[in-house]
Amino acid sequence: GIEIRLNDHPFPKTDVVFMDFRQSDPEPSDGDMGALPTAWRVPSFLYTLPKLSDPDVVFVEETCLVARVQVPFDELRRRLLRRLTRMGIDVNSVEVLEEEASWIPLGGTLPKVPQRYLAYGAAAGFVHPASGYSITHSLSRADSVAAAVARGLRDTGAGDMRERSQLAVTEGWEELWGYEKRRQMGFYQFGMELIMSLRLPQLRNFFDTFFRLDRESWVGFLSHRLSGVGLLMFAFQTFLIADLDLRVRLVSHLASQSGAGQRLFEAYAKPLTDMLSGTEAADESHSSRPAMISPPSQVSASIDEDDDGIIVRKEPPQPSASSVFSNEQNAQALDGLPPGFQAADWWRVGVRDAPAAYGSPEAGGDWWSDG
Repeated sequence: GIEIRLNDHPFPKTDVVFMDFRQSDPEPSDGDMGALPTAWRVPSFLYTLPKLSDPDVVFVEETCLVARVQVPFDELRRRLLRRLTRMGIDVNSVEVLEEEASWIPLGGTLPKVPQRYLAYGAAAGFVHPASGYSITHSLSRADSVAAAVARGLRDTGAGDMRERSQLAVTEGWEELWGYEKRRQMGFYQFGMELIMSLRLPQLRNFFDTFFRLDRESWVGFLSHRLSGVGLLMFAFQTFLIADLDLRVRLVSHLASQSGAGQRLFEAYAKPLTDMLSGTEAADESHSSRPAMISPPSQVSASIDEDDDGIIVRKEPPQPSASSVFSNEQNAQALDGLPPGFQAADWWRVGVRDAPAAYGSPEAGGDWWSDG
């Protein structure tokens, strides 16, 4: 995104534009994608934020809501400049006051507990997989988590301070990710993967349906306020008001080869499966791998447990997010997909056969069409 100064710019002077999904690039035509004819351009939207103290200054940002592989910043910048040009703005004469770039990893496995240390906020998996929001949710849960930690520290029957400290950590994790919270996150990840599978026209249809729900429902979804049962009611209401195309896509997503439906079922059935297997709630962990995390081969196995069953990590549990995304962008290139594109089998990044009909990128070459 860039903050620009432009006299009489065409953007609202007092209102924020949240999501403008009008696109500056055409979708690829038949044959443009070579061996991957079902590929499409990952949708992105324009976000604008005016500076109230200066009507000629506005922040404009091109953002991808969610993608299996990170859309490179250069591609988003290209889309933004192309968008501004098509709006009649001479991008070469615009005064750029500031430029920023950021990405937020969405989805992934929840923390395995118990652990020796207590995490919180984004580090504890609080990022909403379908929106990227986390700050308000983190603030809203601070009191209950703090109370759980204090309860563990005050338990005089737990032993010395070291033992009470570990009990406090365990209490904190149980408050953070009990069964109900895992059900919620399982539903949100299902929604994230649904959004990820939609092309632009389908995504517009989805949001049109989403915001036709009553305000309590869609606000509750975005703010983590709906319970696991409430989220199922949310899904039922969405299905009722959706058109036939979206209904088919919702049902198809449940049975998708990506495993989205299976992971949703596992999240809701976790109490039952733990009871049948004799596993205590404190030993919960996700056994299935959502779409947005690194493959098992990239995850470090250098993990031991001490005498109390507390995880002791000798190395980070997995590579850094930046390393994962870099590796996945390279894998996508070998799959024959240009930056910013996605195929129908989006979950198979890095495991497709390298297409012979689509060449590898050349130094200095462009993998997109100016349309």
